[in-house]
Amino acid sequence: MRTISSFLFAALLMVIGWTPEALAKECKASPTIVQGDMKRTRVAAYPSSLFAWRKAVREDHGKPYQSWRRASERKITCKEARNDAGRKRWQCTRTAIPCARDGQGSNDVAETPDYPGYVLQRGAEGDDVKTLQRLLDDAGYKVDIDGDFGNKTRNAVRKFQKDEAIKVDGRVGPETWERIAA
Repeated sequence: MRTISSFLFAALLMVIGWTPEALAKECKASPTIVQGDMKRTRVAAYPSSLFAWRKAVREDHGKPYQSWRRASERKITCKEARNDAGRKRWQCTRTAIPCARDGQGSNDVAETPDYPGYVLQRGAEGDDVKTLQRLLDDAGYKVDIDGDFGNKTRNAVRKFQKDEAIKVDGRVGPETWERIAA
């Protein structure tokens, strides 16, 4: 009975496209440890640490390694501390070993997508919206990755814009895209 269920599970994984080769990763030897900017709230400090980690990894190892999702031994710690002015602020530290999909580490394949060339806003649909939603999700803003720029996506964009101190309009133009894709 157990053999049959193991076989069925393996067959299911193959049908949905999972193979060990699809998940193979090329990882660096040591972790990258980065602190994000100090922010008034923990929610704002969380994505700040992601952007800082991705930037440090991109500078040290190249674009194919900057994906937080592919990194191994991921750890995030957020603590309240005082800034230079003595005000309480939150700061998050990210620690992880940068990894790239197998075969990507040796070339210069861009990990972050380019701006689609038009403003994404409420009512937009398609692959560009899915890419935006993945970027928002990677940054810690939970949205459904369904390709529909609805209220949840607009609210996540507005929250991101507020946290990044850029114009809050719920629309994704070049500035918002560059910040979220960084």
